Amino acid sequence: MAAATFVQGSCKTMCPPDEYEIRKEHNLVRPFETSFLSAVKCYSRSAAGQSAARHKNIRDLTTLENTVKYLFEQVLDRRKTSLAQLYDFVFDRLRAVRQDLVVQGYLEGFSGLRTVTVAKILEYCVRFYIYFQFRLSHLPASAFSSHLNQNHLDECLSQLLHLYSEIEVKNQDLLHQTSHIEIEALDLLLSKNSAGLQRALQLPSKTKSNTIVRNSIEISISLWLGNFVRANHIARGLPLSLQLAYRAHFSLLRPRVLEVYERGYRSPQGTKFPLEKLRRYLLFDTARQTAEFCVDCGLSLDDTGSSISKRLSRMSELATSYMDRAFELAREALSVGEVPVGCVLCHQDHGIIGEGRNRVNETKNATRHAEFEAIDSALLWIEKNKIESYAQVFAKTDVWVNVEPCIQCAGALQMLGFARVYYGCANERFGGCGSVLDVCAKDQRFRPLELHGGIRSNEAIQLLKEFYRCENPNAPNPKSKEGRK
Repeated sequence: MAAATFVQGSCKTMCPPDEYEIRKEHNLVRPFETSFLSAVKCYSRSAAGQSAARHKNIRDLTTLENTVKYLFEQVLDRRKTSLAQLYDFVFDRLRAVRQDLVVQGYLEGFSGLRTVTVAKILEYCVRFYIYFQFRLSHLPASAFSSHLNQNHLDECLSQLLHLYSEIEVKNQDLLHQTSHIEIEALDLLLSKNSAGLQRALQLPSKTKSNTIVRNSIEISISLWLGNFVRANHIARGLPLSLQLAYRAHFSLLRPRVLEVYERGYRSPQGTKFPLEKLRRYLLFDTARQTAEFCVDCGLSLDDTGSSISKRLSRMSELATSYMDRAFELAREALSVGEVPVGCVLCHQDHGIIGEGRNRVNETKNATRHAEFEAIDSALLWIEKNKIESYAQVFAKTDVWVNVEPCIQCAGALQMLGFARVYYGCANERFGGCGSVLDVCAKDQRFRPLELHGGIRSNEAIQLLKEFYRCENPNAPNPKSKEGRK
């Protein structure tokens, strides 16, 4: 990006006066903002037709640094306020801080001591995301979006590692003013594949020889080899922030860990494993959490409730994974500004043959709903496997989608001959499976769809709320037309 496209911020207050007056007029000032001096700029997307940023509404670097310190020292220290409320407020304000950094070009390359200041701001952000990922991950999606928080954490880590590389090349002495050792270790512990380990092994010898980095490398290798007991043992010696990061990452590995122990203790009489021992291996705080997790994964307890006894039907396990994948796709859509809908097509014999998410904004095509994306993906699968009749395939294929298909999509699913549709929440504005129009009842030319709704509907509703919460509060109100109801 050319340097001329960046904006030089000139705002010296945590919240631009113009924004504060607008929010005050529309009753959008948060309880934490008791006056103009304690108000903090909120995040908003640029409204259509408006300039991406005006310099008087963009805070300079010193103000951004002071804003972050205020959020951590004054706001997050309010112990009488619920963690969820604190997180919601600070998350939004940190997002606005990072937005101001981006529009000023501070994340693009080296700019002397200013780059060190930017790195310190991002380090604050990383610690914030890690802490709350650990503290709030047990909450329902309506209260905390673990996926969205993880996306911001990953983005911050990537930006930090880029800045560290720039500092190392231009002025290595400045690197000691940052927390690069801690962040390098965090990136390694949070890595979801071998890329993090490969990067760590290429670090300078001085960095790799640091105890924290060396232990993180050992943990990563142990996890890669499936030696979870050793990884947990080494992790106990890490600093607190790294332990929280490890626990957050380990939670993603629990299904794999559970499967290892379930297989290892499987017998003709069924699995038998002490719940308390499993709690320690899975890093849960209570036996109740362990039991609930095992049941969600298709295992059940014995009559005493002290041991895992057997695996439930394979079908329930697969069904859960199909809807899980639909929600993953929906969250992916949310992260890029699309309506959060994901769709998975599952064949009775071949498993998942197609999947997709909303791409309406990306493609500028109003028909690119998740269902059509999944159908196109399935048609490619059919072509690749040289199957002549798509109708034969779709007749044995179930549709898993987190929101009730709209009238257009429901009609297409019926005409293509899909077997069943499993969906999350109702689509009260455009639903074609009964909420607005029952496609099956209206069109008898095709086999009716077998419908199963209400699956994890609260979670689906929360994703939609998150999408609409991201809309720009400063965008002009739509003009009403005469006679419109």
